[in-house]
Amino acid sequence: FIINQADTIPLNQSEQQEQITHSMLVSTGSLHLPGAMSYLTELYASDSIRGGKEDIYRALLAEKDIEIAEQSLLLRWMHAGNTIMVNNGSVLHGRVSADKQIRLSSTCHFERLYSPVILFGDHVPEHKPVTKLNKLSAADLSPDVEDKGGRWLIEHDVEIPDNSLINSNLVVVGRLKIGRNCQINGSVKSRFLLNLGEGSEINGSLVCNNNIHCEKGTFVYGPVISEQTVYIKSDSTIGSETAPTTVSAEEIHIYPDVVAYGTVWARQKGIVK
Repeated sequence: FIINQADTIPLNQSEQQEQITHSMLVSTGSLHLPGAMSYLTELYASDSIRGGKEDIYRALLAEKDIEIAEQSLLLRWMHAGNTIMVNNGSVLHGRVSADKQIRLSSTCHFERLYSPVILFGDHVPEHKPVTKLNKLSAADLSPDVEDKGGRWLIEHDVEIPDNSLINSNLVVVGRLKIGRNCQINGSVKSRFLLNLGEGSEINGSLVCNNNIHCEKGTFVYGPVISEQTVYIKSDSTIGSETAPTTVSAEEIHIYPDVVAYGTVWARQKGIVK
């Protein structure tokens, strides 16, 4: 191992030529790492870590900030006491966590993310509550809805009209399409494909055995859980600062300018478009 007090690390000639180091690096300050290197043991800084382009890391730990440069690869895990910034085209395997914020740029891949704020892209979207809603009863939605115990059960495909307000939990044994600018004050479960229309708001969880599509500008207060793939379009928000939540699926595809509060867990693959 190397205990380092300087901003840069002392690589020997062999390490520079082969672009690989097996030394554990411990810094009493910050670390500024050269690019195109493979760091095959852990790196620690009592301040911050700033990586170089096309670096490969086993694991990183910093008491303050970590910045991962373009086209880099993380093999195991990473944690920062403050913030993590990951630039374009980087791939993150394993768990990535930060005490304040994680920000991922476009074309990044990830698996497990945890932080009070997880920002995909450059901007935190502004949540705009839906207005001018038409309140629906169970009978308005379908004549065969089972309305019992604060839950509507529909045993077929259903489409909710634009600008609708539903004050109930909703369970659909089929495909569910929620229109634009709707508000559902409850949780939503669907057996097959679930589509949340542009600008719509769910004040509970969103759960589906199949794919979930959250269109642009949507807001989901509770967990978003799919047994297959979740797609979240730009300007959407999952959870809140006061109520962190979870996005979990086999695959998660997220577009720029989406914010999630809590955990985003892709069991197979996560992609920032």
